[in-house]
Amino acid sequence: MRPLSKSKLMAYRQCPKRVWLEVHHPDLRVDTATSEKNFATGHQVGEIAQQLYDPKGQGTVIEPFAEGIDAALALTLTLLDTPQPIFEAGFAAEGAMAFADVLLPVQENVQAHTQTSWRMIEVKSSTAVKATHREDVAVQAFVARAAGVPLTAIALAHIDNTWTYPGGGDYQGLFIEKDLTDEAFARGAEVQRWIEGAQSAVAQATAPAIAIGPHCHDPYACGFYAHCQSQVPQAEHPIALLPGALKKKLGHAHHKQRHYRAQTQALRRPASKNWLRSFHRSLKLCSRSSRAWSTFYRSHASITIIRVSRVVGASKPSYPHFVQT
Repeated sequence: MRPLSKSKLMAYRQCPKRVWLEVHHPDLRVDTATSEKNFATGHQVGEIAQQLYDPKGQGTVIEPFAEGIDAALALTLTLLDTPQPIFEAGFAAEGAMAFADVLLPVQENVQAHTQTSWRMIEVKSSTAVKATHREDVAVQAFVARAAGVPLTAIALAHIDNTWTYPGGGDYQGLFIEKDLTDEAFARGAEVQRWIEGAQSAVAQATAPAIAIGPHCHDPYACGFYAHCQSQVPQAEHPIALLPGALKKKLGHAHHKQRHYRAQTQALRRPASKNWLRSFHRSLKLCSRSSRAWSTFYRSHASITIIRVSRVVGASKPSYPHFVQT
């Protein structure tokens, strides 16, 4: 059993099918421009954190992708004997693996001897602590402690949205720390169940049979959405063509039924007329008529016929495209 990274455990928390695909068919993943931008932003924020938590530059930055995972884990064990900051320290235990953004030494005098314990900080580019961040921190704490690290505290650092950059490369005050030690330590048994579940999922010969649904975009957009979408029958009148809140409300309702063909009825029988805007009502009327893909649009006191063109194989639900006829 090879250890699963923290990112794969978080993928499992979103969808067991996603972690199976991450392990067996990573080539099917299509990352959106937004995902790549978020990754780049996170990397930049991480570099700023290294400057703030190690102003004297005495710490060590481990580069697991450049050095190799095994080498990075071995280097971490060596650096734990030196009381200096460590960035991207790696640990593997109990079937999981994690790399800590920031690991700071805490020295204590115990019976005339100096002992070194560690405080971990996970750095996020968001402006608040989210539920997924709490799970992230719980995984980090569990793996580090299971690997034998004397971890005494763990916190999450996120962006202070009231902070103003003064210039000159001065980022003091950029982060707000939220201590999550008690919560993270208390979730050890829960994390162990996640690891067991994820390992069980990836050990299957075929991908878990999980239908696409709201979880495909919550809390993160899944890069395998286009692949999973291509494996199911396409609805005659997809909910994805509806704009705004209507699409979201109907999408949640029908995905809960786990009946993809229910989308065929979505445009024909919306749940309530009260929250249908005029455009939505036009879509409804057209969908119930023989002109299911036509609607009318009033512009500058004239009537124009517009035909809605379906977008097949889109990476995510798209706003309808219109072509004048």
